[in-house]
Amino acid sequence: MTHTLAVADSGFALGGARFDMWGIRVANALESDAAAHALVHTLDDYLAHGINTVAPFLQGGSTGSANPFDANGSFTRHTRREESSQTFKGRGDLEGVAVHNAHLDRLAVLIEEADARAMVVNVGVFYQVRIRQLTDEAAVIAAAQAVARWLSGKGYRNVFVDLVNEYGHPGFAEMPLCYGRSARYSADGGGELIRAFKRTAPHLPVSISDIAPRPICFPSADLVLKHSPFDPVAVRADQGREAPVVLNEWGFQEVGISSDPMNGLYTADDAHKWERTIETVRAGGGFVFYHSAWKQHLTEHGGPHFELGPEGAQPRDPHGSTPSDHWYFDLVQRLRAS
Repeated sequence: MTHTLAVADSGFALGGARFDMWGIRVANALESDAAAHALVHTLDDYLAHGINTVAPFLQGGSTGSANPFDANGSFTRHTRREESSQTFKGRGDLEGVAVHNAHLDRLAVLIEEADARAMVVNVGVFYQVRIRQLTDEAAVIAAAQAVARWLSGKGYRNVFVDLVNEYGHPGFAEMPLCYGRSARYSADGGGELIRAFKRTAPHLPVSISDIAPRPICFPSADLVLKHSPFDPVAVRADQGREAPVVLNEWGFQEVGISSDPMNGLYTADDAHKWERTIETVRAGGGFVFYHSAWKQHLTEHGGPHFELGPEGAQPRDPHGSTPSDHWYFDLVQRLRAS
């Protein structure tokens, strides 16, 4: 591996140079070999438009089914290589340790291909639906530490970790580590989980993304991950520290799509709302990840669809009334060139 991501005050550095993070959420990229393969082959297009970070989740996201863990939190190991990933088999193995875990095979290839392009991978871990496949809190801690050991053992440094997607979501109510131990949204559960991760991989940037009305301050977190738009200046002032603030999930639910996001179609007004949000976050020194149903979900239209525009769906309207999500990549390219 050639690139190391580091937190630098309220921003990032990659390989010692300032890294202006622009991301895209691809939670279900590890769902299948086909999905991982499609994302790898789209990285050059993303980079050409200024997108330099991708965010897959080991337990996937909505509509997915990925889960690399056994009930006790250890990585599922297949006894025969042919039972793991076919396209990328063995890529997730550690030196001298045959893991044969399809999700790790896919993630390994994605991290390495990203590193070859000086890109970063936001490795997500727990999702509220599939956390229930882990038996108890001890298993959750074990799973977090398994991820830390694997990332460290592979020598991956162009990464940062989001341990919990939507901390405080009702789907985590029976798992205080991902919900809050003393109360919903309290930082104690997540803080315990972050500390467990850092005991194993203190050198890797790590945080938790929450859905609280007010951003949660996890004292041990290296950065702030938010599920909805906030002014980064206000977030840093509220938490009393300098740290990167990343809007890592905000999509069609919040902007009120009036066309069909499952077809990758958006109204021009929706695109303008996105642009205004991006301007606010960026003006405060924050960073943005694009969240699109078309890019993330498995629907009757197939998917995830990592290509820049919705192939097979309604073509882009030259009048801009129902643009495909290509507008986001065009926007980032324009903003980065200005």
